[in-house]
Amino acid sequence: MELYVHIPFCVRKCRYCDFYSLPNGGQVPEAEDYVRALLRELDSRKEEIGGSGFTSIFVGGGTPTVLSCKDLETLITGIFDGAPVTRDAEITVECNPGTLDTEKLTLMRQLGVNRLSIGLQSAANAELKALGRIHTYEEFLKNYETARKVGFCNINVDLMSGIPGQTIESFERTLRTVAGLEPEHISVYSLILEEGTPLYSDVEAGRILLPGEDADRQMYELTGKVLAEYGYERYEISNYARPGHRCRHNMGYWTGEEYLGLGPAAASYLRDKSGNGVITEESVRQEQGGQAGNFGGRIDYAVMYRYKNPPDITAYIADPVGVRTVEERLEKKDLMSEYMILRLRLTGGADREEFRKLFGNTMDEIFGDTIRKYTGLGLLEDRGDCVALTEKGFDVANSVMCEFI
Repeated sequence: MELYVHIPFCVRKCRYCDFYSLPNGGQVPEAEDYVRALLRELDSRKEEIGGSGFTSIFVGGGTPTVLSCKDLETLITGIFDGAPVTRDAEITVECNPGTLDTEKLTLMRQLGVNRLSIGLQSAANAELKALGRIHTYEEFLKNYETARKVGFCNINVDLMSGIPGQTIESFERTLRTVAGLEPEHISVYSLILEEGTPLYSDVEAGRILLPGEDADRQMYELTGKVLAEYGYERYEISNYARPGHRCRHNMGYWTGEEYLGLGPAAASYLRDKSGNGVITEESVRQEQGGQAGNFGGRIDYAVMYRYKNPPDITAYIADPVGVRTVEERLEKKDLMSEYMILRLRLTGGADREEFRKLFGNTMDEIFGDTIRKYTGLGLLEDRGDCVALTEKGFDVANSVMCEFI
């Protein structure tokens, strides 16, 4: 199981951001109460966590590093004290340049944080300003170098394409500048305009122009080409890593691992612990008219639930245990669709044998027509043991994935 912890505080909300966050200039008067509420929620979920331990922990936001050293220590120590964590767990904290210093970075490293994810977005200061970021590239570089000095040897840098004022040339400069620093992981996301954000309003009103679709596609193609020159392997639509440094937490999301989310607006994805939702070999045999194959007595599939905490910090601090609601009950049909959609995000694709073992049906029985259709269009590649998006398919991945719903 994995753990996600949402820290909704930030210095200032970026102009494109629609995540649940509370901009307050970096002053967080309720932080101590909030951290205590997070740990109360964690304590209340012990039965769901079980005894196997968290294999990864991701503290995201917002900007977690606006928390004081004292509050960060209370949070991270409380997580380790309050739940089992595997010895080799990946422990990531999201950071924004301008909210880091030597003391805070040193403390996080001492507390067991072994991975940082730093939100740079661009190496061009004009582009950062257009996004409403609080930092400059020079501040990022200072923070990055300090993180290396205090012992962080697993760092991700987030970048963005399609920024207002960005050109293909400036984007390539950003790619080469960041890759030259040799972070272990680079995530490159295309800017998505979210309704209700200031940037959305400006674009809709014609006050700001974004790079066109052709430029955005060229930036995407350029990303893989340039990062490959520096030794990065693309393993997911937007993620590139040096050997051995794929993000284990995100890989868990994409491969269907259970996860527990703490905090307002946090989601959880959990197995039905009652036992009523487990699908056994016998139930599949009955479903298939006496034929089930050899699955060793139990298929690794159970009914899953997706939960969500409401985006209300006041209600959360008052009652972090009772606010959670069931968003969705996922049955076999839903889980088969999710398997295909999530696995196709990965360059390794969707594995036929794994699908059969999980669900008791072959992939071709359920999705054969769709696979043949998009293989014929050159958007999917049938490798025999698996099905994966082609390079052309990654360009229109969302359209292809929708066909598996």
